[in-house]
Amino acid sequence: RSAVLVAPRMEMETMVAAIPPLQHAQAVVFCSQNAVKMFARRCRENGIDATKLTAFCVGDATAHMASQVGYKNVRSAAGDGQAIMRLILDETKPNNGIIIHVRGADVAHDIAKNLLDYGYQTESTVIYNARTANEVDKTIVNEMYAGEINYVLFFSARTAMTFTSLAKANGFAAAAPQMTAICMSANIADTARQGVHWQHVRIAEHPTENAMIDALRDAAEE
Repeated sequence: RSAVLVAPRMEMETMVAAIPPLQHAQAVVFCSQNAVKMFARRCRENGIDATKLTAFCVGDATAHMASQVGYKNVRSAAGDGQAIMRLILDETKPNNGIIIHVRGADVAHDIAKNLLDYGYQTESTVIYNARTANEVDKTIVNEMYAGEINYVLFFSARTAMTFTSLAKANGFAAAAPQMTAICMSANIADTARQGVHWQHVRIAEHPTENAMIDALRDAAEE
């Protein structure tokens, strides 16, 4: 029997962000599903239609969410922050209008800032803040020690950092040597290793959800 547990949970806090003027914009950039959902809600509340803009999305799940909320021209980088930068540079021109990056308070890649180096005009709209819990459920900690949790999946450096910090602060880092960390990228794997000694650390071949599932399947079959 297999089960999926989520810990520590993140609480999404909506930020009071003004929607930038869209008349001179050519595209909007989303690096998470939360950014898509919260921006769509804010636009509805203000009677603004942003769905005519091209939506550049970091991965397929985010792209699917953008399509669901009404965007017609959705482009998926099927990767990470570097992949979406390449996609934007390949498919847009600086003089075609402003690029709006809708994001959380903490980001691994500041797309709006990075695009400035290529001559783009950009806007950065911070739409939410992801707050992490300061503890892990005791039931989950006990299951770690009992050897009932075999794999821990990290989809971002922030979640890896949060886990390792809590593990060291609350003493359950001692359970890590009987678990495998599966990470979406090498950078995330480096973060997961900080002060925590895992049985194994595996890195997905590509920074996508499907590649993470493949890495988990491969680890389970060994």
